[in-house]
Order: sequence, then structure tokens, then C-alpha cells
Amino acid sequence: MKRLLLLAAILGVTGLTVARADSLTSGSATITFYKPAWDALASAYGSPPVLTLSAFFDQSQANARTDAQVLSDIPGTPSYTNQVYAMNGPTVTNLTGRTTQPTTFVYTPGHLAQHTGSIGLGGVSRFAVLGGIGGNLLYGDYTLQYDSTRIGLGGSGWYLKGNIPPVAAVFDLLNVTIIESAGSFTIAGDLAVTFEVANFLYSTPADTLAVVGSFSFTAQSVATLTVGLATINYDKAAWDTLASGFGTPPVLTLSAFFNQAEANALTQSELLTNAQAGYSYTNQVYALNGASVTNLPSRYTQPTTFAYTRGNLTNQTGSIGLGGVARFAVLGGAAGNLLYGDYTLQYDTNRIALGGTGWYLLGNIPPAAAAFDLLNVSVVETTNSFTISGDLGVSFEIANFLYATPADTLKDVGDFVFTGYTVPLSTPVINQLTVLGGNLIVRATNGLAGSSYSLLSATNVSLPSSAWTTSATGVFDGGGACSNAIPINAAEPARFFRLKQP
Repeated sequence: MKRLLLLAAILGVTGLTVARADSLTSGSATITFYKPAWDALASAYGSPPVLTLSAFFDQSQANARTDAQVLSDIPGTPSYTNQVYAMNGPTVTNLTGRTTQPTTFVYTPGHLAQHTGSIGLGGVSRFAVLGGIGGNLLYGDYTLQYDSTRIGLGGSGWYLKGNIPPVAAVFDLLNVTIIESAGSFTIAGDLAVTFEVANFLYSTPADTLAVVGSFSFTAQSVATLTVGLATINYDKAAWDTLASGFGTPPVLTLSAFFNQAEANALTQSELLTNAQAGYSYTNQVYALNGASVTNLPSRYTQPTTFAYTRGNLTNQTGSIGLGGVARFAVLGGAAGNLLYGDYTLQYDTNRIALGGTGWYLLGNIPPAAAAFDLLNVSVVETTNSFTISGDLGVSFEIANFLYATPADTLKDVGDFVFTGYTVPLSTPVINQLTVLGGNLIVRATNGLAGSSYSLLSATNVSLPSSAWTTSATGVFDGGGACSNAIPINAAEPARFFRLKQP
């Protein structure tokens, strides 16, 4: 090989290696305050007990009150034990003077401290100061969160922030235990008075880290997708036999394929008419759409709203939006064109009765309908990703109502594979080329551990990505590295390499 020009790239998406993907759907906290411990607090203000519980408002009761009402209403006999603070949703509505907070917490499974946002908890406890002579103190509108700097103050990093002014950390969690499973976790520990409250509210430094209760929070979680793509390989021979009731086969012939970026830039009429070169029945890539999409006139690409329980993909909500459109000429174009695309990948048990597996591709181009049922499905799930693959079977609806050829129902017309990641992908880097014997050793780093990859190559760097060939495939090791031996063709003046992940 006379020369090598190295191009290291990731097709589709790039990102950080920090994983923040699972979000919370529901949860609640239980607090039991220790009355003898509370009776001993804030002794600088007078003879104990200085603080006495006078009311507790759970989430619904607190949400129905203004701050003035929380300070004055008596909802019933309060208890120091088993106070339940339900988790707030992603949005909250506060009455006058109220400060309850939304839940914005997303985290790395197995590493709860690796999170963004906080967990909003609904509920307020009211303590009378010196029997009410000194007014009242409100504890509540909490957010549960983690901050490693609190370890320096004697805590565990986990703490409850009180959002009722003056806003401050009110309890550090001590002796924390965390139990995590697929779809849920529990954080439990002792409630200890924070440095801030002991010194600046109680004026009793000795109260710092005094244990005044127990705390337990349990939440249910779902995983969401950050990036992903699908690849479709249509079987031309199978397509040539479809819709035979309309004429002598082939009735449907591929005349264009527009990937996500190309399709997003076109209107429906342009998809139907624009000429295109270099399209193929194979290796059509449909990239994952984001949580929101923008459609040009008459376009129907859909957002990704898919969330699922780890270990049980069919326990899901929403769907996976895929960007891309394939155009098929009907009878050579004499009868117009059919567009297949703007897909959503989803699951519906009702489709099993139609001969499918439940997994299917919904075509959202009107008339919106299930376009393909996935047959012989294989699902592989890892900590950071999942792959759904199977055969594309013509749906009952398409065979009967579009093709008017019932015999085409569930006919295998291609292969489908989708890989989605619940973490942002890193950018793999080809960082070493060496010659060993008759092989070129291509080494790369910074891949996502456990992620699959393809090493692509071409002799002309200006070729479109669809024209690059696969020289090797594999899985990044635990350190995100890989190595492949590629036979050297001495007759080639140059060969260019790039990495595709996934």
C-alpha cells in the first residue's frame, strides 16, 4: 500500500460518555420523625421542646393550599410517623406563596449518583415554635438530590432540600442504603439536621447531624432512548412478486431512497418526484428521530416517545420514530408512486392475532397503517442498548387493502434491525495503524463499551456513506477499544477507514 489516509468518524450521532437516561414515572417517600429528638432541638431559643409538630399536609392537601393556609389550617391530628410525600410529576402548579418543585431526575442505572435534576416531593410538616408563641416553621416542598460536596459537611451526598424560603439543605441522609432493580430503586437512610439549619436557623451548632428521623424513597423508572438507527435490507426478488393483482410483475420497483436528512429537507411532492441516483434495496438507514420533529408541508415523520421497563421491552409506552422514505414506482411509474417511510417502530399484542409478533412498523404517510409486521424477532438487551431484529412481513392491511392481494399477507420482503442506545454515544477514534505481515492492523479507542461497530472503508473518500464497504465488525471491549486486521491490497493507491457505531 503506497499511502494511507485515515478518516475516523461516527455515522449518525456523537456525544459524551456520561450516561443519563432512565427517568422516573412514579414514587413516594415515607418520613418518620423521632419526637424525642425533635424535642431536644434548638435549645438556644428556650427550654425544650422548642419545636412541636402541629400539622402535616400530604401532597394533595398541600397542593390545595396557599402558604397562608398551610401556616394556619388544621387538617387533623398530626403524626410524627409514616408521613407520606408523593413524588411530583415533571410539572407542578403552585398556589400563592407555595414552592413545591417538579421532578426532573434522570440517572445512570447502577450509579444513581450519576444523575441530573432532582426529585420533587409533595407535602409539608408544620412545627410550632415554643408552643406557637414564636410562630411556625414549615418543613417540606422537598427535593431529594445528590451533591458530593455535602460529604465534606459530614453527610453522604444525598440530602433533602427545603424549597420553602429561606431555601436550604434541611436534612442530610446518613447511613444510606440503596436497592436498585430493573424498573425501580429505593434510597433509605437517617435524617440528620444539616450544618446550615443547625447553625443559621436553630443557632445551636451542636445540633449538626443530629438524627431526627428515618427516610425511605421508592420510585419506578423507565429507560428512554438517546440515539439509534434502523437498517432495512429489502429483498428485491420478493418485491418483484407483490401486488400481482394489479398487473404483470414486477408491479413495485424501487425508484429512490431518502435517508433522514434528505427526507427532512423535502416536501411530500418532492419525495414523489425528485430524481435520485445511487439508491439501493439494501442498507437503507433510518435514523432515530428526536423527541420533537419539524415537518415540511404534507410530511409525516414522527417523534420518538418510547419509554420501557428494562428487561421487558414490550412493557413500553410510546413509539420509536425513524427518519427516511423509500419510493416505489407502480408499474414503472405509469400508475404513480408509493412511499414507504416516516415509520414508527412499536409493539401491539393485537397484531399477534394477525400472524405477527407484536412488533411492527407503522407507516405514517396517509393512509397511515401498519406497513410491516416483524417476524422471527430477536431482541438483545444490554445495560446501555437494545437491538430488535427480524424479517419484514407484509401486513394484513397492506396485502388486503392496498395491494388487493391477500396472498401477500406476511410475505417476507426483507430484513430489519434497530439498535437504540439509552446513553449518549462516544466518538470512537481510529488512533493506530500498523502493518503486520500482509495485514493492516486498525486500532481504535473511545467507543462505547459493549457497543457493536462496523469498520467501513473505501478507496475514494468522496463516496457517499452508503457506498463504503464493511471491512470488519465487532464489539468494543470493556475499555471502549477494538482492533481489526485488514488484508492489504498492494494494488490500491489508498484506502480510507471510518467507524460506524452502532
